[in-house]
Amino acid sequence: MASSSMLRLASLLSIVAALHLSRPPQHRATRLRAVPVADPFAATDTRPIVLYDGVCRMCNFWVDWVLANDREKAVRFCALQSDVGRALLERSGRRPDDISSIVLVTADGAHVKSDAVFEIGRRLRVTTPLSTLGQAVIPKAVADAAYDAIADNRYNIAGKRPPRFTDAKDADRFLGDTMVNWETCVTDPTDSSGTPYLTHMPREYFGEDSFFGGKAPLSQASGWIIVVGMGVGMTLLAVLLTYLEVTFNRSGKVSSEFFNTAGRSVKTGLTASVIVSQWTWAATLLQSSNVAWNFGVSGPFWYASGATIQVLLFGILAIEIKRKCPTAHTMVEIVRARWPGAHYTFLFFGFSANLIVTSMLILGGAATINALCGMHTIVASFLIPISVIPYTMYGGLKSTFLASYIHTSIIFVVLLMMIYTIYVSKFSSDLIWEMLKKTTSYSVSDCKHIFSEDFDGFSSPSFNPDAADPADIFPELFLYAEEDGDLTDCLEDDPPTCTKLFACGGVDGNAGVDADSGSYLTMISLQGLMFGVINIVGNFGTVFCDQSYWQSAIAAKPAAAHKGYMLGGMVWFAIPFSLASSLGLAATAIQLPISKEEAGNGLVPPAVAVHLLGAGGGWAIAIMLFMAIISTGSAEAIAVSSLVSYDVYKPFFNPACTGEDIVRISRIVIPLYCCFSGVLATCLWYIGIGLGWVYGFMGIHIGCAVVPVWWCLTNPLISEKGAIAGAWSGCVAGYVAWLVTATALGDPLDKDGLGTLESMLAGNVCSIVVSGMVCYAISAMNPQNYDFKSMKAIELLDNDQSGLDPDELSEAKLLPALNWIKKFGWGVSFVLCVLWPALSTPAGTFSKTYFSFWIFIVIAWGFFASVVIIGLPIVESWEDISTITKALTGVNVGLPETNLHEKAAKEESA
Repeated sequence: MASSSMLRLASLLSIVAALHLSRPPQHRATRLRAVPVADPFAATDTRPIVLYDGVCRMCNFWVDWVLANDREKAVRFCALQSDVGRALLERSGRRPDDISSIVLVTADGAHVKSDAVFEIGRRLRVTTPLSTLGQAVIPKAVADAAYDAIADNRYNIAGKRPPRFTDAKDADRFLGDTMVNWETCVTDPTDSSGTPYLTHMPREYFGEDSFFGGKAPLSQASGWIIVVGMGVGMTLLAVLLTYLEVTFNRSGKVSSEFFNTAGRSVKTGLTASVIVSQWTWAATLLQSSNVAWNFGVSGPFWYASGATIQVLLFGILAIEIKRKCPTAHTMVEIVRARWPGAHYTFLFFGFSANLIVTSMLILGGAATINALCGMHTIVASFLIPISVIPYTMYGGLKSTFLASYIHTSIIFVVLLMMIYTIYVSKFSSDLIWEMLKKTTSYSVSDCKHIFSEDFDGFSSPSFNPDAADPADIFPELFLYAEEDGDLTDCLEDDPPTCTKLFACGGVDGNAGVDADSGSYLTMISLQGLMFGVINIVGNFGTVFCDQSYWQSAIAAKPAAAHKGYMLGGMVWFAIPFSLASSLGLAATAIQLPISKEEAGNGLVPPAVAVHLLGAGGGWAIAIMLFMAIISTGSAEAIAVSSLVSYDVYKPFFNPACTGEDIVRISRIVIPLYCCFSGVLATCLWYIGIGLGWVYGFMGIHIGCAVVPVWWCLTNPLISEKGAIAGAWSGCVAGYVAWLVTATALGDPLDKDGLGTLESMLAGNVCSIVVSGMVCYAISAMNPQNYDFKSMKAIELLDNDQSGLDPDELSEAKLLPALNWIKKFGWGVSFVLCVLWPALSTPAGTFSKTYFSFWIFIVIAWGFFASVVIIGLPIVESWEDISTITKALTGVNVGLPETNLHEKAAKEESA
C-alpha cells in the first residue's frame, strides 16, 4: 500500500508539474505562497481552482487523472488561457498573460510551482499524507527546481492539443467558456477586462529604465566559479591533451618550433576549429546582437558577411606563406625579410591589433560577468586574462589549438540551444515577425509613454507633452538621453533629434511605409549598410595584422591551410548570423527594456537568455562567452609572445639565441601581456569606453596596414618606402577624417560624438583607401621587383622539420590549391557582400513567408556548421586518438582501414 501511495505521489508530482506552458521563469518572477484573492468565483463555491495549460497534451492527460482520483471533487479547473483564467491570474497578483506556472487559487491565496503541487496533493485523499510530508521536508528551492525541470520539457514529450476549457462529463468542475489565442496574448496582451495594452512589452518591465538595473540574476559566487573554476578546469584539460599529444605522438619534448608553430602539422578540421575560435570574440557573441537590436535583420547579416570575407581571403595568404616562406614564424618576420626598414612600422601595427582585440575581449566579458553575477568590472577585467596564462605557458600554440576545439564545441552547443529556444520552443518565426512589426509601429508619443517611470500599460500619467516646462517631465521620461540641458531643444524637433535609448518605433534609414516605416524586417537599411562598411574595414585590419591568424596559417599542414580557412570562415558565419538573428531580434521583438548603454556594452544576449530561461540562460551565455574569451585570449597571448620573441628579442637582444631561449622568453611574455591587457581594459572601462565603441574604432587605427601586408606576399613590385608611407599616411588620414567628420556634423569631440556611425565610417574608409593609394603610387615610382628568396631563407631555431615535407611544399601541389582558394575566396566574398544583399533588396519589408525562409537559412546554417566543426576534427584526428588510446589501454580504436594496415604489416613481418 505504501509503495502504491508513493507511486501515486510521484505520478502526481510529474502530473501537476506538467500543468505549465513551456514558458521560462522570469528573472523577476513572483514568488507566491498566500496572496489574498478577491474572487467572485469563490462567492458561492469555495473549492480551490487549478489553473492549467489548456493546450498542453500532457497537462490535459493529468487533469483527467486528477478528475478520476478526486472523488470528493475537492478542486475545480480553469485553463490559464481562458478569459476567466486570465482574470483569476490578475486577481492573484500575476500578469494576465503570465502562464509560466500552474496556479492553485484558494480562498486564502494563490500558490504556484511546487507549492501548488503539494497543495493539490493535500486535497486528494490518496496523496494527502505524502504531500504533507514532502512539503514539510523538501526545501522549496529544490522542489521548484525539480518542477521546472519537468515542466520545461513537457511539449517535447507529448506536444500540443486543441484547446480545452471545459469537459462534457464534468462540466460543473470547469470554469470559463472562451479560450484566448496564446500568440495573441503575446503580441496583443490585455488587462483583465480585455482592454489591449499600448505595448506588448511583458508587464513585469513596465516603468523600468534598464533590463538589469544593477540587479544581477546570478550570485557573485557564480561569477567566481565561471571565471576561476572554469579557467582552472579548462587549463587542466588542455594541459592533459597537450601532454598526451607530446608524449605519444611526438618525441616527448616541447621544442620552440612546436611551441610557436604547433609543428606545422595541424589538419583541416582543427585548423578550421581554431580559426572559428580565434575569430569568435566577445564582440562576435555580443556586438552582433547589438546591431540586430539597433538595425534589425540587416545587422546580423552585415556583421557575419563583413567579417567572414577576411578569413576566406586570408586563405590566399596561407598558401602564399607555404610557397614563399614555409619556415617563417611571424608576420613581422616575413615583412623584415623583404623590407628590413619597415620592421618597426608593422611591429607597431601588429602589437596594436593584438591589444585592440584583447581589450574588446575583456571589455565585453567583464561587462557581461558584472551584469550577470555582480562581480566588479575591474576584478573581472584582471581575472579573465589571467585565466588563460597556465595552459598557454605550458603547451604553447598546440595547447591553444586543443583548447580552442573544446571552446568552439561548447559555443556551438549553446548556439543551437538558443536558436531552438527562440524559434521552436518559446516562439516561432511567425510570432517574432508579428512582434517586430508591432515594435516598429509605435509612434514617438507611444514610445515616450512606454518608457516612462509610471507607465501603467496604457499611458504615463506624469508625462504631459503640453507641460509649460518640459524639464519637469524629464525625471519620468526614459526614452531619450539628457545631456548638458539639450534635451528640451531636441525633443521639440519633429521627429526628436536627441539620442533614443531604447528599441521602440522604427529605425531611421530603414525601408517601410506607414506603420512599417523604419522596419526591422528589411535589408534596405542605411545604418546597417554603414555598419557593414565599418565592419569590413575594421576586420580586415584585425585579421591581416593579427599575428594569431598568421600563426594559424603557419601551423597548418600545407594541404590543409587553404581548406581550413575556407571551412573556418563558412562555419564562423553561423555564429553572428544565427545567434544574433535569434537573440538580437528577439530582444527587439519582445521589447525588453534594454537600454542603449546596456546594448553597447554587449548585454543584449544575456538579457534575452535570462528573460527566456532564467538563471540557466544566464549561465549558458556566461559559459559561452567565457569559452570565446579564453580561447581568443590565449591565441592573442601566444601571438604577442611570438612577436616579442622573434621580432624583438632575437633581432635586437640575442641574434644567436637557441630554441630554448625562445620558449623561455615566450613563457615570460605571456603572463606579463595578460596582466597588462587587464590594466588597459580597466583604463578603457574607467573612461567609459565600451565594446561597441572600440569595435567601430579599430579599423581607423589598423586598417591602414592591410594593403601593404597583403602586397608583401602577393605583389613583387611594392617597395619598402611605399609600404611604410602607405601605412602611416593611411593611419593619419583615418584619424583626420574621423575628427573632421565629427566636427562637421556638429558632434562634440568626446567618446559619444566620435562614436557615431558617420564619423567612424569616414575614418575607416579613409584609413584603408589612402593607405593603398599612397603605397601603390610611391612603389610605382621605384618598384622593387622582389624575388622572394630572402623569405625562404628564414631560419629554424630547432631542427624540427615537421610540416616541411618537400613533396607537400612543391609547386605542383600548392599552385592548384592557390588557384582554388582564389576562385572560391573571391567568389564567396562576392556572394556574401554583393549578390545576397542585392537579391534581398527587392523584398523590401519582409513578408511573413519571406522572413520564415530567412529564419530557415539561419537555423540550417547554424545546425550544419555545428555538425561539421564538432565532428570533423575528431574524424581527422582519429589516428592520433587511436595511438594515444592504445598506448594507455592497449585497446586499438583505430578506423577499420588502420586495423587492416596493421594486420598486413604483421603478416608481412611474419
